[in-house]
Amino acid sequence: MARKLKKKRVTKKKVSAKRKPYTRLTKAQYAKALQDPRWQKKRLKIFERDKWKCRSCGDKKTTLHVHHIKYTRKYPWSELNKNLRTVCSNCHRKEHKK
Repeated sequence: MARKLKKKRVTKKKVSAKRKPYTRLTKAQYAKALQDPRWQKKRLKIFERDKWKCRSCGDKKTTLHVHHIKYTRKYPWSELNKNLRTVCSNCHRKEHKK
């Protein structure tokens, strides 16, 4: 009599919906990326969206910066708009001291 072999159930690993962690740029690479026209264009869109004023204190006279709420992408121009906000240089400094 021939014995029947039981088939092993093969389960596929579930693919995570989360993004793979990105490789951070060096300081020199990041400084160069900030000069890229794609970032300059994105930066202007964020300033226009926020009506050229700081979203923390409302200042329009101090130098404005675009602040990354959380770094989630390798290149700054590929960041989601909802993760970027306009802040004055004083508020930006305070944000990074937190």
